[in-house]
Amino acid sequence: MPEAANLNQFILMTPQPDLIRNRKLLSRFASLLLAGTTLFFSNLAQADTPTVQTFTTGGAGSWSCPSGVNLVQVEVWGGGGAGGGGYKGSGTSKNGYGGGGGGGAYARTNACSVSAGNYSYSVGAGGTGTTPNGSGGNGGIGADSSFVSSGTLDATGGNGGTGGNGAVAVGYGTGGSAGATGATGDAQSAGGAGATPSGNSAAGGGGGGGGYAGAGTAGSGATAGAGGGGGGLNGSGSAGGAGGIGVSVSAIGSIGTIPGGGGGGAKSGTVSTGFAGGNGASGQVQFTYYVTPTTQASGVGFSSVGSANMVISWTPGNVGSSLVLVKAGSAVNAAPVNGTIYTPNSVVGSGTQLGTGNYAVYQGTGNTVTISGLSVGTTYYVAVYAANGVGTVLAEYLTSSPATGNQATVSVPSLTSPSKSGLGLNSVTLGATLSL
Repeated sequence: MPEAANLNQFILMTPQPDLIRNRKLLSRFASLLLAGTTLFFSNLAQADTPTVQTFTTGGAGSWSCPSGVNLVQVEVWGGGGAGGGGYKGSGTSKNGYGGGGGGGAYARTNACSVSAGNYSYSVGAGGTGTTPNGSGGNGGIGADSSFVSSGTLDATGGNGGTGGNGAVAVGYGTGGSAGATGATGDAQSAGGAGATPSGNSAAGGGGGGGGYAGAGTAGSGATAGAGGGGGGLNGSGSAGGAGGIGVSVSAIGSIGTIPGGGGGGAKSGTVSTGFAGGNGASGQVQFTYYVTPTTQASGVGFSSVGSANMVISWTPGNVGSSLVLVKAGSAVNAAPVNGTIYTPNSVVGSGTQLGTGNYAVYQGTGNTVTISGLSVGTTYYVAVYAANGVGTVLAEYLTSSPATGNQATVSVPSLTSPSKSGLGLNSVTLGATLSL
């Protein structure tokens, strides 16, 4: 720092009123200088785009976990039950109306620990409709869907509606019960029950499959139930499928919608003929994940350095998101943990603290942040980690060799040893030692 300067020759030759005003201006300037200029940036997390893999073909399969993936969200939907068939007997027989199939259930694991390799899953096939012949015609049951890791995640399939066989009286099948929630996973939603027809007008509608936001809706009369709503990382991609409508004309029942929609019931045809209920939709298994970046952030720099704030810049890694940590007085000595949500704040000390004194000040896809709340003449150390999926329970961080740098804030000049002499009516001689 520059040596202290002697200001014994600093003389104010002004009238006393102006001298008072000048003192006020000097005091205000000193206050501003000491406080520094504080700039606030919102620095909210900007969403990275996850990888989503969806499997809907009924039967067993194997999911290959890519290298660099440590956490995955797994969602499973059970298959929908088929609708019941409709049959009309000979002579003066009445129509038959099949019941709707039940929707498949939904289950989810929010963050399953995995590593590169193969994992077994099974997609539940939808139930198959059958044609009645004076009896029978019951819809097939939807199969369960599952994923096997350290434990088994399972979603049950919906039950089929029963057939409606007309004879002397109108034949009404009953709606299939919904796939029920199980005990596995972090969240479960039941499917919707199939509708039981009535009123000699139409077959029963299928129930909807469960979804991220809740249970599927039950069929009502000929109206199909809606699937449970979507949400989370995949939005509408995590919704259940709608059931098939119950037909009001002589025809095969409507097919349910993937994933897990129950099939609609059928209405009988002409004398001594029948139609099969609509097939239930297959279930679904869905994997959502982020891949750890392979290139670390680099090139930490500093600009607009003041006594209480500064701008930090860097070059992001190959994925594009970054987490920035700041520590006063010594190097950053904590690293982020996969799957952990950090809340950054550009006012140092206000964001999430990692370890002792390491504060999150930024996360997102940008490459600069203005930090504030700093102490005068203090060195601040920075570490920038390449990241993917920041702000989610699936976040992946590259923790080896983060980009680092350090910068001291500006020291504020101080005045000591004040003195005065030559005090007159219109002038005064002031002295002090200025330390820079």
